[in-house]
Amino acid sequence: MVEIEHGWGSVWSIAWSVKEIDPDGAPGLFGGVIAPENFAVILVTAPDIDLARRLAKAALEAKLVACANIIPAVESHYWWEGKLESSDESLIVFKTRQELISELERSVREIHPYDTPEFVAIPLTGGSRKYFAWLSDSTG
Repeated sequence: MVEIEHGWGSVWSIAWSVKEIDPDGAPGLFGGVIAPENFAVILVTAPDIDLARRLAKAALEAKLVACANIIPAVESHYWWEGKLESSDESLIVFKTRQELISELERSVREIHPYDTPEFVAIPLTGGSRKYFAWLSDSTG
């Protein structure tokens, strides 16, 4: 829910501000450790489902991520060493805290067979307060 507050700056203009409200009525939908900017989605591809599962399990056991979704069959097309290549891969979608990204990348690199594994961090800009609280509680 969004509550709109307004104030009159002059006859010609109205200043509007938006205050975010928690569904339970608590002010401040986002703040502190559960602000969305404290979290990220990480994309990692693996050459097969078995490696994807190993990477997910290692990250979860180390509490580097709260969740790992594995999409078992993606068809990747890319440039490699000057040639257009394609391969079947699995895609892992990790959810984690921003502060754990570097450690997660180290963990992936230790296990991953690729010289240049995909490791892409996407910062979050919004989402469920309860989900972010769970994500925070479930990691490191």
